[in-house]
Amino acid sequence: MIFTFVERGYVAPKQNQLIINYCKVTIRWSDRQFILPGYVANKISIGATRNLVIHKRNPKHTEDVIREDLEHIHNLVVIKVTFNGSDVHISTNSVHNALFARTCMMSRA
Repeated sequence: MIFTFVERGYVAPKQNQLIINYCKVTIRWSDRQFILPGYVANKISIGATRNLVIHKRNPKHTEDVIREDLEHIHNLVVIKVTFNGSDVHISTNSVHNALFARTCMMSRA
C-alpha cells in the first residue's frame, strides 16, 4: 500500500500517530531529501528495476571483475551477482543507480 503522508494528514508525527497492523510506526523527516527525476519515474513506470541482466556474458566477466567495473559509480551498491548459465544477474541498491550503471556498462562494450 503506497500513500503520501501529506494526503493522509501525517505531516505532524507528534500530533498524529501512524499505526499499521496494530503497531505504532515512528515518523521522522529524512536528513537528506531525494527528488526523483522525471525520466527515472518514467523508466520505473514502464518496468525499470534495480536489477541488471547481462545475456551471453564473456567467460572473463567474473563477479570480481563486474564489481570492480561498477565500483566507480557514486552511491551504487552491488548487493548480489549471480550466474545462470551464460547470463549474469546483478542486484543493486536503487533504480536510479542501476540505470546509470547500465549506461556505463553499455559504453564499455
